[in-house]
Amino acid sequence: MKHSKALAAALGAALVLPALTATAAAAAGPAPDDLAFEVATLTGGGCPAGTVSVALTRDDGRDDFLLTVRSSAMRAEGGGDSPQTASRKNCQISLKSHVPEGKTFAVRQVDYSGAAHLEPGATGTMKETHYFQGMPANNVQTKTFNGPYSGAWEHQYHLIELLFRPCGGDRNFNINQEVRLEKGGSDPSKTNFMGIEGTGKTVYHLAVKDCL
Repeated sequence: MKHSKALAAALGAALVLPALTATAAAAAGPAPDDLAFEVATLTGGGCPAGTVSVALTRDDGRDDFLLTVRSSAMRAEGGGDSPQTASRKNCQISLKSHVPEGKTFAVRQVDYSGAAHLEPGATGTMKETHYFQGMPANNVQTKTFNGPYSGAWEHQYHLIELLFRPCGGDRNFNINQEVRLEKGGSDPSKTNFMGIEGTGKTVYHLAVKDCL
């Protein structure tokens, strides 16, 4: 089930944790009752060091946390003076998760947003999957836009089955993102792009529960 609007989430009193970047992974540890994330590794042409940040918040509404991931380099281009290598950008993000003792979490919903400019004949695609370390990546989301299109875009994904992080031990939360641009029959002199950089972001709604 897909919608166009993000849903608010909450768990107890208000919490806002500072953004963490790949170059600032040595942030202070969380309080005993806090869920927190920090960037462990970044791989791919869409996320050079220092271009990815993560932030965790909680809102009024549901018993969820909101994990927001931003990348300033996830933009694919084609046409005009764009090099052929710019037509695809990918990023593999591994996040170390600090989970309170006796708690676990799962992704309930994902909100995607970005921007694109596509001439007639061009196509832009966003692809994303996420999983816990050692588990299969079985929630692949793909969103394609066809030209002519110019402006912001949004996509929302509700998971039917919640896959919770196994209790006990340390497992990173891994994210794979890709943006791709296909010029197709568009005017080769004009530049097209598809991105989730700039004002774009990916927001993961995290449901938290007690370990059984």
